Amino acid sequence: MNVNKFKSGFLALLLLVSVAFVGVGNVAAAGDVTVNVTYTDSTGSNVALQGATVELIDSSGNVVNTAQTNSSGAAVFSSVTDGTYTAEVTDQYGNTNSIASFSVSGTAVSQSTNFSTGYTDFEVDVTDSQSTEFVGEGVTVELQNASDATVVESTTTTKDGVAVFDAGYDSSVAYDVVVAPDSSDYENTTTSLTSSDYTAYDTTFTAVSANPIYTVTFDFVDPQGEVADRGLIDHYDSSDTLVDTYYSNSEGTATVDLVYNTEATFEASDEAGNYETASKTVTVDSDKTVTVNFETPSSDAVTSLQVSETTDSSDSTSGGGGGFSGGDSTPIIVVGVLVVLAFLGFVATRE
Repeated sequence: MNVNKFKSGFLALLLLVSVAFVGVGNVAAAGDVTVNVTYTDSTGSNVALQGATVELIDSSGNVVNTAQTNSSGAAVFSSVTDGTYTAEVTDQYGNTNSIASFSVSGTAVSQSTNFSTGYTDFEVDVTDSQSTEFVGEGVTVELQNASDATVVESTTTTKDGVAVFDAGYDSSVAYDVVVAPDSSDYENTTTSLTSSDYTAYDTTFTAVSANPIYTVTFDFVDPQGEVADRGLIDHYDSSDTLVDTYYSNSEGTATVDLVYNTEATFEASDEAGNYETASKTVTVDSDKTVTVNFETPSSDAVTSLQVSETTDSSDSTSGGGGGFSGGDSTPIIVVGVLVVLAFLGFVATRE
């Protein structure tokens, strides 16, 4: 036997076996890791959360894999190397849950986490109550906590009349949607929502109607056709309760802002009491101009409130409590009769 050849062959075999053992030592066992994610809805039920992001993190703090939960609320990581891991779960609104360390050693591993509160967002479609069209761009809409009226978010409508609140809100809380809290164009309108109105982790569409505000302008004219700058308007509601009093400015104008479809009675007079008063009931369905023609007080004097011809022809108006009508020719007739009688008396005297 060649001793040198034997030694060489033995050493080669030994090296091969050593390499084989080293190789076996480096072959890692593998297992699947499933992370199940749920949330608790407003009824107290646990519901699978789809679309959450799950990060698998090794013992060194490195993110080794990322997955999204499916319709069953599960994120699956296949063939995970043996070791110790944690997981970080983030929902669609940035809320996070952490899963404590767990071991993987060649077998399937299942972990679970629950968002104790569901979250939601809102999309509010705002229409004009008169035209039934969207209000357009720039109308302020607030989302408030219904319990204390705290404003949790404020936004404005898009050109399509849509206000979006997408920061993610506690779905167990009741909210109020407040349209036009600071607007002179629309009435401040509040729509209440409760947890039964929306689904957690889903966009809730809410349709609300905003009432436009119109301006009634009063132009005061004295008996000589000049501006009357000391006129006033008493505004009464449909139950004849005095709402407010408005005074004319130096240009003889007073304005009143009223919500669409409001019925109001306006009584015109002057501060000094030099003129007759008159009233008119108006249903507000557009911007209007009302001319107040003052007359001096006498048995035949007539003061009128006349809606301008330039306003909407659909204006619904009627005579009010003062009982004065516009355009009455009685004073002219009376004056004419007096002139004729005076003339006849003069002629008779001459004869």
